[in-house]
Amino acid sequence: MGTVALKGPLVTHLDLGTRVGVGWQCGSCLQCEWCERGDENLCAGIVETCVGRHGGFADRIRVDGRFAFSIPDSLSSEVAAPLLCGGITVYSPLRRYARPQSRVGIIGIGGLGHLAEPVSIHTGMLMARSRSVTSSPIGGRFLMREMLDFAARHGVGAQVETLPMSEVNIALDRLRRNDVRYRFVLSRD
Repeated sequence: MGTVALKGPLVTHLDLGTRVGVGWQCGSCLQCEWCERGDENLCAGIVETCVGRHGGFADRIRVDGRFAFSIPDSLSSEVAAPLLCGGITVYSPLRRYARPQSRVGIIGIGGLGHLAEPVSIHTGMLMARSRSVTSSPIGGRFLMREMLDFAARHGVGAQVETLPMSEVNIALDRLRRNDVRYRFVLSRD
């Protein structure tokens, strides 16, 4: 999460100073069959935000502007940040396969399940036993924008506990002990 500090001439959808977020994925080839149909998350040339770079621990990051998403004003940065990873992971299969009045089963109300439950409720799905199983390796750019708009309209966000970056080791220790509900967000000191 941050604001646009610099941008290239081809970035026309974001202004300097716009609050944006970058999810787990920050690039793809944009030319393969997966990218052409909007499933950039399935691209063999995927560029991960946290692999080979500082990711969430960086104070700046340079990414393909097409993978930087404007954050709606009604979502705080702390609540929106987990949506860019866990939120899109649960939103994508629900949006793709479930329909209003579908019966949806969510196994576990942890870091992902606590996000899936309000999404399914606000789309009119019934909580019940499932007859099919689906999963999602995040979601494409279109679904990311749609999910952020959906979350803003319905007040859906992650349940977070915010700690200063200087307490990262405390957060990791508590995470190892399963003593977090449901997401930690580290803020700059």
